[in-house]
Amino acid sequence: MIWQDYRKLYLNAIKTYSPKFKKELQRQVDTYCDTQDLNAISDKKIKKTIQNVHIAMGVKMAQIAEKNVSKQVKGYFGPEEFKSKQTDLFTYVMLTYLELKGLDNIAAEITQTTKNQIQQYLMKSVEEGLTMQETIKLLRTAGITDYRAEMIARTETGRAANLGAMVGTTATGLVTMKEWISAQDARTRRMPPSYADHYVMDGVKVAFDEPFKVPTSYKAKGGVHAGNVELMMYPCESGASAANTCNCRCTVAFEAQRDANGKLKTFDQYPPVGDIGFIWAALGNVAGIEIGKLIGDALQ
Repeated sequence: MIWQDYRKLYLNAIKTYSPKFKKELQRQVDTYCDTQDLNAISDKKIKKTIQNVHIAMGVKMAQIAEKNVSKQVKGYFGPEEFKSKQTDLFTYVMLTYLELKGLDNIAAEITQTTKNQIQQYLMKSVEEGLTMQETIKLLRTAGITDYRAEMIARTETGRAANLGAMVGTTATGLVTMKEWISAQDARTRRMPPSYADHYVMDGVKVAFDEPFKVPTSYKAKGGVHAGNVELMMYPCESGASAANTCNCRCTVAFEAQRDANGKLKTFDQYPPVGDIGFIWAALGNVAGIEIGKLIGDALQ
């Protein structure tokens, strides 16, 4: 069920945010064209757009995931303090976690790629004997941001959705198993030729607070590797290698767990660790208080 919900939101979000990322990438190019100064290019608007994706897509997926897990268990309603102002609560926790996982680095890397592309055009213009005026005209009209905008929208939408699903599931207070779900079509990355394999990940289950072990080539840069796998808490996770995150369409589903007596396992009995422990603590720290200002501060 969560795949259908995810797919619908994912496609709609890409249609919405591809033009927004294109606008901000072109703004970076235009800034150089106006100033001829690479240092004048800012990542502030890119960062803001990434945050907006997480608020729009992530919060919706958090609510969907929370409902899907709750439907699995009759008579269990989860922590009552998480029910009021749920949207604000999920928004704040997602923005806080995103900051922890390197929002500044994500925006800086996107901006550096823009600078690198501009430098490539400058070198090409020198080789072809173009004037600066001709080079500026070429930069403004070449459409160098088109493909990147859609790729960034896909990647950040997937990241936001899967983080949202993790936050929403954590808010139930239930111990769950999580399952990697991939599209299983011709576009799903496989090794070879890709540096990562998501086709074989479909249906793989691990404990909620443990990482997936994603088959990944040693040639893939970035991320946390253990031999020939990369450790990822969820698809598109911040900090994972580009081989595993760029354009990824995978998502994650959850199943509530019971002990040997058939009793639901809860975080009160089995406290989560690592990233999930952080999310659980963040939910508890702000639940029931006025968090509008906290959200405003996180968006600064």
